Amino acid sequence: MERGAGVVETPREKRNREFLQYRSAHPGVTYAQWLNGAAIDYVKRGAKHATLGGNLGYENWWDAGRSTVERYMRLFPFTPTSRVIDYGCGSLRVGGHFIRYLDAGCYFGIDVTMGLIEVGRDLVGAELLDEKKPQFGPIDEPTMERAARFNADIVFSTAVCYHVFPDEAPIYFGNLKRLAHKPGATLFFDVSVSDEPVLEHALSAPVEYYTKALAPLELVQLHAIATRTEQKQTLGILEFRTPEPPPRRWWQRK
Repeated sequence: MERGAGVVETPREKRNREFLQYRSAHPGVTYAQWLNGAAIDYVKRGAKHATLGGNLGYENWWDAGRSTVERYMRLFPFTPTSRVIDYGCGSLRVGGHFIRYLDAGCYFGIDVTMGLIEVGRDLVGAELLDEKKPQFGPIDEPTMERAARFNADIVFSTAVCYHVFPDEAPIYFGNLKRLAHKPGATLFFDVSVSDEPVLEHALSAPVEYYTKALAPLELVQLHAIATRTEQKQTLGILEFRTPEPPPRRWWQRK
C-alpha cells in the first residue's frame, strides 16, 4: 500500500495496521495472541517458516536450531542439571535440543498458547519426551505460578523480544523477572538495540531501556552478533543476572 508519493508500507507496518484493525473488532486480544494464532495456522498448513514448524528449509529438522544452541552453550553456564525455562518456546526449534541435553525434568517450555508447542512435541517425538519429562504450558497465571516454583537457574527467550508490541512490553519483561527470581539466576534474550525505532522490528531500544525494564536484575553484558551501521542498530543477546543477597556477617548468624 502506498503512503504519499512513492512511500511504500513495510511488512512490519502492514502487520501493525492489521493487528490494530483486528483489535478494534476484538477488544482485549493482545498482539502476541493475534500473531501466535496466525503462525499456528501457517505452520499447520506445512508452509515454510524461518523459525516455526517443521518446514524450516533443512532436510533434518534438528539442524535448524543447532547453531543457536551452540552459541548459547558457549556463552552461558548450562549443565545437564540446570533448571531451564524457555519463554516463547514456539515449536521447539531450540527447545528440542535442550530437552535432549538436560536431565529429566529440567526443561520448562512456555508459549502464548499450546498450539505451537503441540507442533513441536510431535517433531521432538514421544520417545524423547517420555525419557526427559519436560514441562510445558501457555502463558497464563496458572502456568506462571508453576514455572516460578520451578526455580529456574537459567531463563531464556529466543527471537521473541523484538517482536513484542511496545504496549505489551511491561508484561513481557515482568514475566521474565518473575521467572528468573532465583538469586544468582541467569536471564538472556535476543534483542534489537538502537537509539531510534527500526522498521522491521516492533521493539528496538537503547540498552538503558532494557536495564530499566528489568530492574532490579543486573545487566551482565550485551553479546553483539551483528551491527547494521546505516540503521545504527545492533542485534545480539542481552544477559542479566538476578542479584544474590549479601553474605550475613558473623553477628547476624544464629
